[in-house]
Amino acid sequence: MKHRYSRAYWFVRLTTTTALGFLSSCLPSDQAQRETAITTAIDDAVQITSAPARLDPHILASRSFIEAPQLTWMVERGELPPVAKRLPERPLVVVPVSEIGRYGGTIRRALTGDIVQTPGVSKTLGENLMGYERPLPKRVLYNLADSLTYEDDGHVAVFRIRRGIRWSDGTPFTVDDILFWYEDMMLDQDARSAAAFSSYHVVDGVPLKAEKVDNLTIRFRGRK
Repeated sequence: MKHRYSRAYWFVRLTTTTALGFLSSCLPSDQAQRETAITTAIDDAVQITSAPARLDPHILASRSFIEAPQLTWMVERGELPPVAKRLPERPLVVVPVSEIGRYGGTIRRALTGDIVQTPGVSKTLGENLMGYERPLPKRVLYNLADSLTYEDDGHVAVFRIRRGIRWSDGTPFTVDDILFWYEDMMLDQDARSAAAFSSYHVVDGVPLKAEKVDNLTIRFRGRK
């Protein structure tokens, strides 16, 4: 049976297994050394993204943004809130790889071998809690999440989602959307398209356990 995936599947894909596996496998035995190792790994691996220097600071201050013409028409017809009300409090500014694109047209994509292009076209259909630095992923960057902390000697990763993220129709994006995708789709053999569960979310053969802390905070727990 072929299943039709909801927007939650394409919008959210998680990158927690690498972080959990890296820390859990590299921690020293001494408690003080473990805490130092966790802090150092976070500082080395995660870089807080910031707006490029060429971005006019008045844009963020005035909440004046540009959007696709189709969305502008929907705002004018009262079908969508204004763009400033649909963006998070601290928008993520993405620096173009080569140039700023134009709305409309046809996508013709080729893979150059850059690892951040994997898995190709599907990258245009979803967003991750974390992302990679371009052109080569030397570091992990914040994306939908704006903070990452570790607990329980590195076996638990806690992500905080950017406040104010919304779906294109203005509906708030919360941890419940992630849990729906993970528990009701990925963990449900009858709902996911692949026969096997994704190894991206498995530690020592056991799927990560997702826990809701609050509407914007989610905890992923790996097997010890």
